[in-house]
Amino acid sequence: MWAIVLVIVAVVVAVLLILAVVLLTMVGGLVTDGPTRPVVSLTAVRIDIAGATPAEPLARFRATLFVNDSAAETIASLADDNTGVLRFSDRDGGGRLTGGDRFIITWVTPGRYELVLLWTDGSRIVGRVWTI
Repeated sequence: MWAIVLVIVAVVVAVLLILAVVLLTMVGGLVTDGPTRPVVSLTAVRIDIAGATPAEPLARFRATLFVNDSAAETIASLADDNTGVLRFSDRDGGGRLTGGDRFIITWVTPGRYELVLLWTDGSRIVGRVWTI
């Protein structure tokens, strides 16, 4: 008699264990480690000129934007330019490169970026590298 009771208890425990495993497997897909990671888009990157001494005419400078080590866009002669991916703003309107003038990169995707400012003879004056 005790043997029958032990078999019945063992069967009930086995069924409960199987149901528990099935339930945990079903609910396991609903449980996460935290909130879902959002997708974030950036609209633009700004790079301001901190200063330039002496303040030379904009036409003596050019700028090239590299994305993932490939030239993406060039401004051949600096001037207010609001048409491409790489834009420039002479914020004081003086026609010379001065502190406060601004480059804007309007197309931003993940990657490695480098903005290089060049002198009229093509020599590198300064550059800035960043990764998104």
